[in-house]
Amino acid sequence: MRPCYDVGLKNHIFEPQDSRANHWQYPLYKLRSVAQDRGIEIDTWDMYPLSEADLILVQDLPADKAEIINAKKQAPHTPFILLLYESPLSRTHFYNPQNHNLFDAVITFNHNLCDENKYFHYQLPIGIPKSLPCFVSFDERKDLVMINTNKYAGLLAQRNLGWTGLPVIGAHFGGWKISWLELLRQQKSDLCKRRRKIARLAENRFPHLLNIYGKGWQGESISWLHKIIPPRPFNNAFGRTSLSKLETLSKYRFCLAFENIFGNYGYISEKIFDCFYAGVVPIYLGDNNISKYIPQEAFVDARQFATDLELLKYIRDCPKSVWQKMYDSGQNYLQSEAIEIFQSDRFVSLMLEIINKLSRNKLT
Repeated sequence: MRPCYDVGLKNHIFEPQDSRANHWQYPLYKLRSVAQDRGIEIDTWDMYPLSEADLILVQDLPADKAEIINAKKQAPHTPFILLLYESPLSRTHFYNPQNHNLFDAVITFNHNLCDENKYFHYQLPIGIPKSLPCFVSFDERKDLVMINTNKYAGLLAQRNLGWTGLPVIGAHFGGWKISWLELLRQQKSDLCKRRRKIARLAENRFPHLLNIYGKGWQGESISWLHKIIPPRPFNNAFGRTSLSKLETLSKYRFCLAFENIFGNYGYISEKIFDCFYAGVVPIYLGDNNISKYIPQEAFVDARQFATDLELLKYIRDCPKSVWQKMYDSGQNYLQSEAIEIFQSDRFVSLMLEIINKLSRNKLT
């Protein structure tokens, strides 16, 4: 397996983590553990010669296409599978079929691509916490919280080293095909920008309504533009929380649980599930089909409000009885079979099935 970040090499990507502490790493740890019990060895691709592999699994596209081309030269008869993890925001090339011709199969949450022949569908897996925070009564809770890294997407994003690290056009210099139309379309779907808008509105209109935790909200530089124009900090930002994410969330009635992108991409991350496990009612915006998977009664659908001001007023004025019904619905969902498609066991089962189907030498 090729990890999406070099820090995951030397099998570090499979090191055991708490199932909630590292959403993307724990499912892979569990996959490797279950595979070993079945006589299948999974290692990062720096541990052995690629020519010895029965299958090579690539987690997200690397910055430079040449890396995959060179790997295929070392293992010309070995199937290559692409596992897509990251949000589509500013990564349209990840999901462009023109960039998938180097792979024998693609595993993705984007149902628009899936045909169960070359493109296989999965849901981003979440873990189950080892312990839950203590319940805090409605009257003891603060109104609204947001725990997110503040960042820019598109042209204003931070740039990384080299030509491939340039915002938006870096993928082109890495040899990947870019859909400029999709990039333009994404500018309207960027929810990182929407979070900032709501945070500033709350700061100006309801100074004590929203508390923000996470990097990038206290005036840190989060764009190349900030080398020229210093960013303005948010007065309702408190930096990193000293408690765990779930413990922090549990002290609030509502959480602004926006994905990074809005639309029909099939991207449902851990954000809404963290809310349920913490016992806070999520305010959700992201995947258009969220109600297909999670009961509408369990969260506040931000699409139902004409303006962000209306949304904030609703949070401020929401009575205990209405909040309690949403809270109860969320807790019932956690105990239902409906959540199983998002859990690590389902991910492991699907991955092993695909590995067995596509491996150069059929595994058992």
